[in-house]
Amino acid sequence: MAEVQKTEYVSARFHTLSGQERTLIFPRDATLSQMQRELCWAFSKYYPCVEVGLLVNEKTLFQDMIDCPLLHVTEGMAIEAIFTQQTDISHLDKCFRGQPSFEEDMREPGGQ
Repeated sequence: MAEVQKTEYVSARFHTLSGQERTLIFPRDATLSQMQRELCWAFSKYYPCVEVGLLVNEKTLFQDMIDCPLLHVTEGMAIEAIFTQQTDISHLDKCFRGQPSFEEDMREPGGQ
């Protein structure tokens, strides 16, 4: 029988330069890309137009979407969240995929 691997979760205190703080729980191996939506929502930032980078141990900045910043933290560690304008178009694409185009949206129902 195949061994089932359990996902390990880690709790961390995320804070901003403006003094806001939130404690959130993520899978330890989550990529920064996978954390974007929840981090933005936790700090009332407009996802997907905003992205977040994480400063761990006051010296290591994680800003590449493939980074796994929580591999480098201990339970309850403080992490600084730095919000900037979104530069990864894939987040915008995911949010708006499946939405009607402008032309489709402007068509009248039952029209030609």
